[in-house]
Amino acid sequence: MPIRRSDIQKQFAATAPGYAASDCHAHGATLQVLVELAQVQAGDWVLDLATGTAHSAMALPPAAGVVVGLDLTLAMMREGRAMADERGLGHLRFVAGDAQELPFADAAFDRVVSRIAPHHFLDIGAALREVRRVLRPGGRFAMIDNSTPGDPVTDLFVDTLERLHDPTHVRAYSPAEWRSLCREAGLTVLEVREDLYDVLGGRSMAEWAARSHCTAEVVAKMSVMMRNAPPEVKEALRIRERGFDIYFDMPRVGLAAMKA
Repeated sequence: MPIRRSDIQKQFAATAPGYAASDCHAHGATLQVLVELAQVQAGDWVLDLATGTAHSAMALPPAAGVVVGLDLTLAMMREGRAMADERGLGHLRFVAGDAQELPFADAAFDRVVSRIAPHHFLDIGAALREVRRVLRPGGRFAMIDNSTPGDPVTDLFVDTLERLHDPTHVRAYSPAEWRSLCREAGLTVLEVREDLYDVLGGRSMAEWAARSHCTAEVVAKMSVMMRNAPPEVKEALRIRERGFDIYFDMPRVGLAAMKA
């Protein structure tokens, strides 16, 4: 059964507090990589695509003119708004909307960013064409997302694991696929960073599963998958057993592209 927008909204409305508190999303190493790739300048108008609880938006330089966080799920943005208010980040704005149909005028932004979100986009091609449309000439797109090395075994494992964890997962794209997708959307790729990870010692599978309200049956299936994973998958995901828990980290890719 195809994933619908309402499925995504339902999933993330239920899990919003967990994402607000997620150490990986709030403090993961790729947050700084995103900032480096975006190269936000003073006065820039920035769009954070699928902002969720706005960790990426809040990490951008305060010199940015306006940062707009867009998301499908109101509950996620409410969590982000509350944290932004606590930190006195008055330059942040929040808009409800779909990455595939952005509610903004052409050439409205100097920068578009997105972190750990595009693997949920129902039509990645449409989303990237919208990114190009709302960027000003010379504007920059920067993103970080779950990825795979590109080999079929790891590719299938990651997508299967992600769908067990969250049924609204669509696909984790390889670095080569990201290059191709950006070219097809009319964006010029400037830089690609591969083999990125957020948590040095790995993240707890128990915490990861709890954040998405996984059932005991799903947790059992994911545990068996990880324990029996092929060597190349265990290496790519840094799978390690510690006591009764399993620690791992999803490989990510970073990319910067430009609208000519």
